[in-house]
Amino acid sequence: MYVIAYLVFISCYIEIGVWGEWKILKSRVLSKFPPPKRPVGPFLIYYKKQLELMKSKGIVDKISTTKEIREKWMNLDEDSKLEYKKEVRENFEKYANLSHNIPHKARKVSLYTRSIQLNRDFCKWLVDHFDHNSCALDICGRRLPISTKDVEFILGVKSSGVDVSIVASAEEINHICQQHGLNVVGDIPINLLEGKLKEMKTSGKEFVGCFVLFVLGTLLCPTPKPYIKRSFISILLNIDEFKSLNWAKLVLDFLIRGVCKYKEKNRVGVSGCLLFLMLFYFEHVNVETNIEHVSK
Repeated sequence: MYVIAYLVFISCYIEIGVWGEWKILKSRVLSKFPPPKRPVGPFLIYYKKQLELMKSKGIVDKISTTKEIREKWMNLDEDSKLEYKKEVRENFEKYANLSHNIPHKARKVSLYTRSIQLNRDFCKWLVDHFDHNSCALDICGRRLPISTKDVEFILGVKSSGVDVSIVASAEEINHICQQHGLNVVGDIPINLLEGKLKEMKTSGKEFVGCFVLFVLGTLLCPTPKPYIKRSFISILLNIDEFKSLNWAKLVLDFLIRGVCKYKEKNRVGVSGCLLFLMLFYFEHVNVETNIEHVSK
Protein backbone atom coordinates (compact mmCIF):
# COMPACT_ATOMS: atom_id res chain seq x y z
CA MET A 1 0.00 0.00 0.00
CA TYR A 2 2.79 2.44 0.94
CA VAL A 3 4.76 1.56 -2.19
CA ILE A 4 1.70 2.48 -4.28
CA ALA A 5 1.44 5.80 -2.44
CA TYR A 6 5.07 6.51 -3.21
CA LEU A 7 4.57 5.76 -6.92
CA VAL A 8 1.60 8.13 -6.92
CA PHE A 9 3.87 10.82 -5.46
CA ILE A 10 6.49 10.36 -8.17
CA SER A 11 4.07 10.25 -11.10
CA CYS A 12 2.16 13.31 -9.92
CA TYR A 13 5.37 15.21 -9.28
CA ILE A 14 6.56 14.55 -12.83
CA GLU A 15 3.21 15.62 -14.31
CA ILE A 16 2.74 18.74 -12.20
CA GLY A 17 6.31 20.01 -11.94
CA VAL A 18 5.31 22.76 -9.53
CA TRP A 19 6.58 22.56 -5.95
CA GLY A 20 3.65 24.37 -4.38
CA GLU A 21 1.08 22.10 -5.98
CA TRP A 22 3.26 19.10 -5.19
CA LYS A 23 3.17 19.91 -1.48
CA ILE A 24 -0.62 20.12 -1.56
CA LEU A 25 -0.89 16.85 -3.43
CA LYS A 26 1.55 15.20 -1.04
CA SER A 27 -0.57 16.13 1.97
CA ARG A 28 -3.68 14.75 0.26
CA VAL A 29 -2.03 11.41 -0.51
CA LEU A 30 -0.61 11.16 3.01
CA SER A 31 -4.11 11.64 4.40
CA LYS A 32 -5.20 8.58 2.42
CA PHE A 33 -2.06 6.58 3.19
CA PRO A 34 -1.08 7.59 6.75
CA PRO A 35 2.14 6.10 8.15
CA PRO A 36 1.74 3.41 10.83
CA LYS A 37 1.48 4.63 14.40
CA ARG A 38 4.19 3.64 16.86
CA PRO A 39 2.87 0.95 19.27
CA VAL A 40 2.16 1.88 22.89
CA GLY A 41 3.63 0.24 26.00
CA PRO A 42 2.16 -2.62 28.05
CA PHE A 43 0.48 -0.37 30.62
CA LEU A 44 -1.45 1.58 27.97
CA ILE A 45 -2.67 -1.65 26.39
CA TYR A 46 -3.85 -2.83 29.80
CA TYR A 47 -5.38 0.60 30.47
CA LYS A 48 -7.41 0.64 27.25
CA LYS A 49 -8.76 -2.87 27.81
CA GLN A 50 -9.72 -2.12 31.41
CA LEU A 51 -11.30 1.20 30.38
CA GLU A 52 -13.49 -0.52 27.78
CA LEU A 53 -14.50 -3.13 30.37
CA MET A 54 -15.49 -0.47 32.92
CA LYS A 55 -17.43 1.53 30.31
CA SER A 56 -19.39 -1.61 29.46
CA LYS A 57 -20.33 -1.80 33.16
CA GLY A 58 -21.53 1.81 33.13
CA ILE A 59 -18.54 3.30 34.98
CA VAL A 60 -17.78 6.64 33.30
CA ASP A 61 -15.87 8.68 35.91
CA LYS A 62 -12.53 9.00 34.10
CA ILE A 63 -10.49 10.29 37.06
CA SER A 64 -11.48 7.56 39.51
CA THR A 65 -11.35 4.96 36.74
CA THR A 66 -7.81 5.91 35.75
CA LYS A 67 -6.66 5.78 39.36
CA GLU A 68 -8.29 2.39 39.89
CA ILE A 69 -6.72 0.93 36.71
CA ARG A 70 -3.30 2.28 37.70
CA GLU A 71 -3.55 0.64 41.13
CA LYS A 72 -4.61 -2.66 39.53
CA TRP A 73 -1.61 -2.53 37.22
CA MET A 74 0.78 -1.86 40.10
CA ASN A 75 -0.59 -4.89 41.98
CA LEU A 76 -0.27 -7.25 39.00
CA ASP A 77 2.55 -9.76 39.29
CA GLU A 78 5.19 -10.03 36.56
CA ASP A 79 3.65 -13.20 35.12
CA SER A 80 0.34 -11.42 34.55
CA LYS A 81 2.11 -8.52 32.85
CA LEU A 82 3.91 -10.87 30.45
CA GLU A 83 0.73 -11.16 28.36
CA TYR A 84 0.76 -7.41 27.66
CA LYS A 85 4.53 -7.26 27.14
CA LYS A 86 4.22 -10.06 24.60
CA GLU A 87 1.54 -8.11 22.78
CA VAL A 88 3.82 -5.04 22.72
CA ARG A 89 6.67 -7.08 21.19
CA GLU A 90 4.32 -8.45 18.50
CA ASN A 91 3.02 -4.96 17.76
CA PHE A 92 6.56 -3.62 17.41
CA GLU A 93 7.46 -6.43 15.00
CA LYS A 94 4.44 -5.55 12.84
CA TYR A 95 5.32 -1.87 13.10
CA ALA A 96 8.90 -2.55 12.01
CA ASN A 97 7.73 -4.54 8.99
CA LEU A 98 5.35 -1.77 7.94
CA SER A 99 7.97 0.93 8.47
CA HIS A 100 10.43 -0.89 6.18
CA ASN A 101 7.91 -0.62 3.32
CA ILE A 102 7.58 3.15 3.60
CA PRO A 103 9.97 5.10 1.37
CA HIS A 104 11.93 7.75 3.23
CA LYS A 105 13.73 10.75 1.83
CA ALA A 106 17.47 10.60 2.44
CA ARG A 107 18.60 13.12 5.02
CA LYS A 108 21.71 14.11 6.89
CA VAL A 109 22.05 12.63 10.35
CA SER A 110 23.78 14.49 13.13
CA LEU A 111 26.26 12.46 15.15
CA TYR A 112 26.34 15.02 17.94
CA THR A 113 25.37 12.95 20.99
CA ARG A 114 26.79 15.14 23.73
CA SER A 115 23.42 16.87 24.06
CA ILE A 116 22.05 13.70 25.70
CA GLN A 117 22.23 14.37 29.42
CA LEU A 118 21.20 11.99 32.19
CA ASN A 119 20.24 13.11 35.68
CA ARG A 120 23.28 12.27 37.81
CA ASP A 121 21.39 11.94 41.10
CA PHE A 122 18.79 9.66 39.52
CA CYS A 123 21.47 7.51 37.84
CA LYS A 124 23.37 7.22 41.13
CA TRP A 125 20.17 6.15 42.87
CA LEU A 126 19.57 3.48 40.23
CA VAL A 127 23.15 2.21 40.46
CA ASP A 128 22.94 2.06 44.26
CA HIS A 129 19.82 -0.09 43.94
CA PHE A 130 21.27 -2.33 41.21
CA ASP A 131 22.52 -5.69 42.52
CA HIS A 132 25.32 -6.60 40.11
CA ASN A 133 25.71 -10.07 41.61
CA SER A 134 22.15 -11.17 40.78
CA CYS A 135 21.61 -8.61 37.98
CA ALA A 136 18.44 -7.18 39.47
CA LEU A 137 17.06 -3.78 40.41
CA ASP A 138 15.80 -3.55 44.01
CA ILE A 139 13.32 -0.69 44.21
CA CYS A 140 10.18 0.15 46.11
CA GLY A 141 10.23 -3.16 47.96
CA ARG A 142 10.38 -5.14 44.72
CA ARG A 143 13.16 -7.09 43.01
CA LEU A 144 13.17 -6.70 39.24
CA PRO A 145 15.51 -9.19 37.53
CA ILE A 146 17.17 -7.93 34.34
CA SER A 147 18.01 -10.19 31.41
CA THR A 148 19.37 -9.81 27.88
CA LYS A 149 15.76 -10.02 26.66
CA ASP A 150 15.07 -6.76 28.49
CA VAL A 151 18.05 -5.16 26.75
CA GLU A 152 16.70 -6.33 23.39
CA PHE A 153 13.21 -5.05 24.17
CA ILE A 154 14.34 -1.61 25.33
CA LEU A 155 17.37 -0.92 23.11
CA GLY A 156 16.44 -3.07 20.12
CA VAL A 157 19.72 -5.01 19.92
CA LYS A 158 19.88 -8.77 19.36
CA SER A 159 19.82 -11.01 22.46
CA SER A 160 20.76 -14.29 20.79
CA GLY A 161 23.61 -15.63 18.75
CA VAL A 162 27.37 -15.75 19.22
CA ASP A 163 28.96 -13.86 22.11
CA VAL A 164 30.83 -10.72 21.11
CA SER A 165 34.56 -11.30 21.52
CA ILE A 166 36.73 -8.38 22.60
CA VAL A 167 39.90 -10.43 22.94
CA ALA A 168 42.83 -9.94 20.57
CA SER A 169 46.58 -9.57 20.74
CA ALA A 170 48.21 -6.15 20.86
CA GLU A 171 49.64 -6.76 17.39
CA GLU A 172 46.20 -7.56 15.94
CA ILE A 173 44.65 -4.46 17.53
CA ASN A 174 47.44 -2.23 16.24
CA HIS A 175 47.01 -3.70 12.76
CA ILE A 176 43.25 -3.07 12.78
CA CYS A 177 43.82 0.51 13.98
CA GLN A 178 46.14 1.12 11.04
CA GLN A 179 43.62 -0.37 8.61
CA HIS A 180 40.87 1.95 9.85
CA GLY A 181 43.03 5.04 10.27
CA LEU A 182 42.79 5.03 14.07
CA ASN A 183 46.47 5.73 14.67
CA VAL A 184 46.35 6.67 18.34
CA VAL A 185 47.98 5.26 21.45
CA GLY A 186 45.64 3.90 24.11
CA ASP A 187 41.86 4.23 24.06
CA ILE A 188 40.10 5.66 20.99
CA PRO A 189 38.69 9.22 21.30
CA ILE A 190 34.99 9.44 20.41
CA ASN A 191 35.53 12.70 18.52
CA LEU A 192 38.04 10.91 16.26
CA LEU A 193 35.40 8.33 15.30
CA GLU A 194 32.82 11.07 14.83
CA GLY A 195 35.12 13.02 12.55
CA LYS A 196 35.94 9.98 10.42
CA LEU A 197 32.25 9.12 10.00
CA LYS A 198 31.46 12.62 8.78
CA GLU A 199 34.28 12.46 6.24
CA MET A 200 33.31 9.09 4.76
CA LYS A 201 31.55 9.12 1.41
CA THR A 202 30.76 5.39 1.16
CA SER A 203 29.09 2.81 3.41
CA GLY A 204 31.53 -0.08 3.14
CA LYS A 205 33.13 -2.17 5.88
CA GLU A 206 35.24 0.73 7.10
CA PHE A 207 32.10 2.81 7.71
CA VAL A 208 30.30 -0.09 9.42
CA GLY A 209 33.24 -0.75 11.74
CA CYS A 210 33.69 2.91 12.62
CA PHE A 211 29.96 3.38 13.19
CA VAL A 212 29.70 0.33 15.47
CA LEU A 213 32.62 1.60 17.57
CA PHE A 214 30.97 5.03 17.77
CA VAL A 215 27.63 3.56 18.94
CA LEU A 216 29.38 1.33 21.48
CA GLY A 217 31.40 4.24 22.87
CA THR A 218 28.51 6.70 23.10
CA LEU A 219 25.42 4.59 23.77
CA LEU A 220 25.77 0.87 24.38
CA CYS A 221 29.06 0.60 26.33
CA PRO A 222 30.05 4.15 27.30
CA THR A 223 32.60 5.11 29.94
CA PRO A 224 32.79 8.28 32.07
CA LYS A 225 35.45 9.60 29.67
CA PRO A 226 34.89 10.45 25.97
CA TYR A 227 36.84 7.38 24.80
CA ILE A 228 36.04 3.82 23.77
CA LYS A 229 38.24 1.12 25.26
CA ARG A 230 40.98 -0.01 22.92
CA SER A 231 40.04 -3.68 23.44
CA PHE A 232 36.78 -3.06 21.54
CA ILE A 233 38.85 -2.67 18.36
CA SER A 234 39.04 -6.48 18.23
CA ILE A 235 35.34 -6.52 17.31
CA LEU A 236 36.33 -5.31 13.85
CA LEU A 237 38.05 -8.64 13.16
CA ASN A 238 34.64 -10.14 12.33
CA ILE A 239 32.61 -7.39 10.65
CA ASP A 240 30.83 -9.94 8.44
CA GLU A 241 29.44 -11.66 11.54
CA PHE A 242 27.91 -8.54 13.14
CA LYS A 243 24.34 -9.66 12.36
CA SER A 244 24.80 -12.94 14.21
CA LEU A 245 26.32 -11.49 17.41
CA ASN A 246 24.63 -11.22 20.80
CA TRP A 247 24.96 -7.47 21.36
CA ALA A 248 22.48 -7.43 24.26
CA LYS A 249 24.75 -9.71 26.31
CA LEU A 250 27.72 -7.43 25.63
CA VAL A 251 25.73 -4.39 26.82
CA LEU A 252 24.48 -6.09 30.00
CA ASP A 253 27.85 -7.66 30.89
CA PHE A 254 29.62 -4.33 30.40
CA LEU A 255 27.09 -2.58 32.66
CA ILE A 256 27.44 -5.25 35.36
CA ARG A 257 31.24 -4.95 35.32
CA GLY A 258 30.99 -1.17 35.41
CA VAL A 259 28.69 -1.16 38.45
CA CYS A 260 30.85 -3.80 40.16
CA LYS A 261 34.01 -1.69 39.76
CA TYR A 262 32.13 1.43 40.88
CA LYS A 263 30.95 -0.21 44.11
CA GLU A 264 33.87 -2.46 45.00
CA LYS A 265 36.78 -0.31 43.80
CA ASN A 266 35.25 3.08 44.65
CA ARG A 267 35.41 4.41 41.12
CA VAL A 268 34.29 8.00 40.55
CA GLY A 269 32.15 7.25 37.49
CA VAL A 270 30.17 4.27 36.23
CA SER A 271 30.89 2.55 32.94
CA GLY A 272 27.92 1.03 31.15
CA CYS A 273 24.60 1.95 29.58
CA LEU A 274 22.89 3.85 32.38
CA LEU A 275 20.31 5.00 29.83
CA PHE A 276 19.12 1.38 29.60
CA LEU A 277 18.88 1.16 33.39
CA MET A 278 16.79 4.34 33.44
CA LEU A 279 14.45 3.16 30.66
CA PHE A 280 14.09 -0.22 32.37
CA TYR A 281 13.02 1.58 35.54
CA PHE A 282 10.40 3.66 33.72
CA GLU A 283 9.14 0.55 31.93
CA HIS A 284 8.51 -1.36 35.18
CA VAL A 285 7.66 1.31 37.76
CA ASN A 286 4.73 3.67 37.93
CA VAL A 287 6.67 6.94 38.03
CA GLU A 288 3.75 9.03 39.21
CA THR A 289 3.32 7.05 42.42
CA ASN A 290 6.95 6.08 43.10
CA ILE A 291 9.08 9.01 42.01
CA GLU A 292 9.38 10.21 45.60
CA HIS A 293 11.66 7.23 46.33
CA VAL A 294 14.39 8.76 44.17
CA SER A 295 15.04 11.58 46.63
CA LYS A 296 15.38 9.25 49.60
